[in-house]
Amino acid sequence: MDIELPKEMRVEYLHRREKDIKEIQAAMVKNDWTVLKTIGHQLKGNGESYGFPALGVLGRELEEAAKQSSVKRAEDILGKLISTVKKLSSELADS
Repeated sequence: MDIELPKEMRVEYLHRREKDIKEIQAAMVKNDWTVLKTIGHQLKGNGESYGFPALGVLGRELEEAAKQSSVKRAEDILGKLISTVKKLSSELADS
């Protein structure tokens, strides 16, 4: 049985992802793969729970990129994460 979370919780969840994006950007400057792996793992685990499966997929991809220390993949995923969070936030605001 799927239970949809209240809109306020989902909005707050997306707002916290903006903090994650800043942490990812800072970690990439320092090549801190541990931070990228941790954030990716968290997104993988909680994205779908909050009704955002696309974030779960990006989290899994980020975690894998961090395990491989792949700067290019991490940069690509970060770009997708930024645009996906913006899109989801906009869609949620309009609902």
